[in-house]
Amino acid sequence: MSDPSEKPTSGAGCLLRTYWMFAGNVIAAFLGIFIAQQKGDFYTSKDILYWLAVVSVIVARYLDIRFTNGQTAEGTPATMKNWERHSMVLGAVALLAWIVCHLVSSTRG
Repeated sequence: MSDPSEKPTSGAGCLLRTYWMFAGNVIAAFLGIFIAQQKGDFYTSKDILYWLAVVSVIVARYLDIRFTNGQTAEGTPATMKNWERHSMVLGAVALLAWIVCHLVSSTRG
């Protein structure tokens, strides 16, 4: 049973949560695949879009926590500490994935 003192989640909060939990990561993943499929090119528009997608996920998580009663993936109230941890892990994983995508790309030719 939910706590009656909890504020209901707004439509904006649901959209932000859906974006940072799923859609933004899917966009970044597809861009990573596109980077890996190119033939050795470096610093293309795909790279810029990839990093914009990663940054947009971090910003969406911040906005969710700061302005829309953000929650964790488990449904508990999120804090700025959750945002900091998420940002650091996502940044590290995104950097590693980006490097791997370019390594794959460089073997293509």
